Amino acid sequence: MVMGRSEVLLVDLIIDTPDELFLARAVNPLTEDYAPHGDVSGIEHAVNEFHARPSYRSIELRVSLPASEITPETANRMSTGISRWCGAHLREINEEIRASLWRGRRTLLIALVALFFLIGLSKILARYDNIILEILSEGFSIAGWVALWVPLEILMFSVWRQRLDRKAFVLLSEADVRVTSRG
Repeated sequence: MVMGRSEVLLVDLIIDTPDELFLARAVNPLTEDYAPHGDVSGIEHAVNEFHARPSYRSIELRVSLPASEITPETANRMSTGISRWCGAHLREINEEIRASLWRGRRTLLIALVALFFLIGLSKILARYDNIILEILSEGFSIAGWVALWVPLEILMFSVWRQRLDRKAFVLLSEADVRVTSRG
């Protein structure tokens, strides 16, 4: 269950061991202990909850564990583990953003050259009063604009998604972790 309180995203996790914060648990939906977040790891569930509501400025994880799994260091160990996990993912996502920007700029340059060439060819063919050349003219015009699809998708949507992931990992690395016992 996830509830919003002011600017804090509250994510409740019900897990059986601290490891399930990072590892997907084997679950059976036919049993009563089926976790509300299904078979994804707790941290993946928290990222997914943030993606559903990216306007939050902080995250609080409320982790419910069996009493036998709780030690005085459990919350600190989980916080440290989350910071390490997020740090590794932040390095990866920053590399992905750099690679996407490089790839997007390169493909945009190629697409713009293709656009001008194909539109120019289209204009030349449009001068002739021939149905086949008119059809080719329209096809070249459309192909020129379609050439922009990939670079714009990379620069606009892929990078936006990656930056959203980065924000999720930053907030999770700073998340307040509260561990509670369940009977």
